[in-house]
Amino acid sequence: MNTIPSFLQSWYAVLLHILAIPIFFLAFILFYESTWMTALLESGGNKIVFNTLMLCSILIGVISISRSIIPKVYRHVRFTWWQYAIWSFTEMIIFSGFAALYLSLMHGDYEYFHALGQCIKVTFTILPYPYLLLALLLAYTKPDEQQNEEQLIRFTENTGRLKLVIASDVLVYIEAQENYVHIHYTEGDIQK
Repeated sequence: MNTIPSFLQSWYAVLLHILAIPIFFLAFILFYESTWMTALLESGGNKIVFNTLMLCSILIGVISISRSIIPKVYRHVRFTWWQYAIWSFTEMIIFSGFAALYLSLMHGDYEYFHALGQCIKVTFTILPYPYLLLALLLAYTKPDEQQNEEQLIRFTENTGRLKLVIASDVLVYIEAQENYVHIHYTEGDIQK
């Protein structure tokens, strides 16, 4: 019931994440120039556009690898919202680590751990928004039909013929009396 929609774990959603998140990241950095973000990206000279493009390339690589694993894992495990949030959080941490490595190796202005702190600050200022928007958009536009089917309970005769299908949330209780079963459920405000 608290699992994420299966569509969010599809190849279409993977491709959407690979394209949309780096585009949002690039647009945010280029259009919103805060002093601390500009200072981080201008290290080693006035190369803010080049450094931003390199960070976007790193982000595309991290998301591509991480998100291509999700459909393969989905065959065995249905993610809950908490697991999905931890997966997304881990992607952002890994991106921050590689971005800090790039900035510290390419520009001698920063030590790795100083750059890591700054990259985590930039990452968690920008990236939670596209992750959240994509998850909500995909969950809203493509509701999970399979999940709705799993919430139905089917009652059959001993011959296998279907007798009753009810939603699990309207079931009150099931009572056994010798050879009979009484199913108590609500329909509206009336208990049957």
